Amino acid sequence: MRKLFWKKGRGFTVGLMLVLLISLLNMEILGKAANNEDKQKSYVDIYLNYISEAKEKGDTFSEYDGLKILKSKSKDELTKMGYSAKEIQMLYNGEIEKQIRYEILKRATMDTTELVELGYSYEDVSTIKKLKGDETLEQLSAYGLLANCTCYNECSEYYYDSDVNKTYFVVSYGWEWDKRPVWLLTDCVVSMWNQNFILTSDVVCPGYDVSYNRIYTRLFDKSSDTYAYTAAEDMVENDINAFIYSFNMKDGDYYVKGGYGLTALGQSGQISNAKFAMVYAHNQIGASPSFSITGELSGSFEGAEDEFRPQAIVSGIPLEIR
Repeated sequence: MRKLFWKKGRGFTVGLMLVLLISLLNMEILGKAANNEDKQKSYVDIYLNYISEAKEKGDTFSEYDGLKILKSKSKDELTKMGYSAKEIQMLYNGEIEKQIRYEILKRATMDTTELVELGYSYEDVSTIKKLKGDETLEQLSAYGLLANCTCYNECSEYYYDSDVNKTYFVVSYGWEWDKRPVWLLTDCVVSMWNQNFILTSDVVCPGYDVSYNRIYTRLFDKSSDTYAYTAAEDMVENDINAFIYSFNMKDGDYYVKGGYGLTALGQSGQISNAKFAMVYAHNQIGASPSFSITGELSGSFEGAEDEFRPQAIVSGIPLEIR
């Protein structure tokens, strides 16, 4: 009897060990699944949070802002910027402002649902419905009825890895329109940095559904202003210390409402005083914008009526030693 009890006891012990082993395996599998879920987290929430913070900083600009700057320039300056005689005339005689104004006043005839689908808030709808029709473009802009673009550039990581004697500089940047712009032509986004940093693939991706050194554009339905899909392009260093990306603002029934990127840079040695800046150019006439580097974190556009950029560049970040 004692022998038989021992066998049963041993069987119970083995069975218990198997249960514990299976439980541990399940916990490991669930842990891996959770990790995989983390890797699939959407980066969009972080992007939208950056946009929200940038709005609070005042890094939001309207379609009208760029036109005011251009109108203050001389004909020679505009010619050097790449504008044709016809485009300069359209700018000076108010034809461009007239076209934008006409589009906004035409939107005032739409019903509430259509306006909300274009990106207008209910407060905006109330304002646009009260228009008399004799408002200037400046007034329409002050009322918040033109599209506004918000931009940001923020440091994600800046550290020196002593094991490989290399400094890494990772920056997040992006832009977003609050409603559909009047003009949907060819726009351009530029990233610039200093020192001898180059694009690198050494840095580990942060566990979201994005990759370093790719630029993502978010396309929305033109009629309903609802999200449709995200397109992505690999970054290629076009110039010394710069990435320049031009894109069509529309794709059939969709338009690019915003975009973002994570630039990962690397340089041998312990490098201090890293800097980064982004600028977004919006086109309202026709000539596709192009960009030329003129100095450290500076350059000039040709063919862009609006230039949007955060008020502050990324600089003065303490270097972390790892």
